[in-house]
Amino acid sequence: MKNEDLKSSNLIINKEAIIKDAMTAINDNQRGAVIVIDDNFNLVGVISDGDIRRVLIKDREVYSQISDIVNLNPTSVKEDVNKQAVADKIFTESQDINILPVVNENNVVVDIIIRDPEKRK
Repeated sequence: MKNEDLKSSNLIINKEAIIKDAMTAINDNQRGAVIVIDDNFNLVGVISDGDIRRVLIKDREVYSQISDIVNLNPTSVKEDVNKQAVADKIFTESQDINILPVVNENNVVVDIIIRDPEKRK
């Protein structure tokens, strides 16, 4: 995915967003998760539809910030490795992961690898 495409992608959301924004992005991308970044495109974490569901059950508002629910230790792939081979191994080992952020040495998201790109969740 090109940098221009990343900036407008519904696979990425800014850390300042609210839960409703994350829900909308996940609904639009149909991957079950969204990658959370900061203003400099640094990887902050990942939010899944399950994460959102769990906080809404606890009476959180959809207008609450996503900062409290983001998984700050997401699985990611470094750009200087055989990305597809690493991603294939991760996808095989974890059926719950559908998108993988690819980060450079500075933790900046430079690409996204999608499990089964033609298949929607």
